[in-house]
Amino acid sequence: DESKPDSKSEDDGIHKIETWNKVVDRVTDITRKAFHQYSGTLDTAACVTAFQSHWRGIFTTLSSEIAADATIPTYLTSPPVKKFEINLFTEDGELGCPCCLPDVQQASITLENENGVTKEDFMRGLTDYLYNRRDGELPMIYSKEKMEGEESDEAEFMYDRYFDREVKRQECEGEDYEETVFEYKFPALVYTANWMSGGGSTEEGKHVYGNFPSIWLYCCLPQQFE
Repeated sequence: DESKPDSKSEDDGIHKIETWNKVVDRVTDITRKAFHQYSGTLDTAACVTAFQSHWRGIFTTLSSEIAADATIPTYLTSPPVKKFEINLFTEDGELGCPCCLPDVQQASITLENENGVTKEDFMRGLTDYLYNRRDGELPMIYSKEKMEGEESDEAEFMYDRYFDREVKRQECEGEDYEETVFEYKFPALVYTANWMSGGGSTEEGKHVYGNFPSIWLYCCLPQQFE
């Protein structure tokens, strides 16, 4: 029974359970399988448009499969939440925890649904952001470090080619410190994911951390995908 969210469930202290694991796992699994099956058929550097179209098709098919799969919960949490954030970074934080990544002023993708954020919302938001942007641009991916091109013939195809801007934020909470995040726009593949869970768990799963969930998807260039 996947009930819809009530007006209290967002912030009244009720423990919410993570149920998004299966949809995230399916995304990373299918991305890896599709990449190794078709990696030799597309020259990303030569035709970014073809790359975007190719992966848009894969994710569109995947979205339909996930929507029809009864083993994947409809809602991303139990009870459902009305807001869900996805941050796209090039790498995980220190010690393998996204809590060590710099804060960003705006999440890469914010999903909102008054009836509860669903797996369909997740796939639609991710597909549109990565491969079907209305502005026609490549997706913007955050990085905690400036990624330099490698000393090789392929240097022009590395991250330095896609550097967009550097953002510095001054935080004033007890003490001043400067936090920097770099922004890149490049043809991206999701290679893994991570998130912080709240304390405690039940047979149904782990507790959501905070009032509404945030997860981090880590992306790289096709040339770096393994």
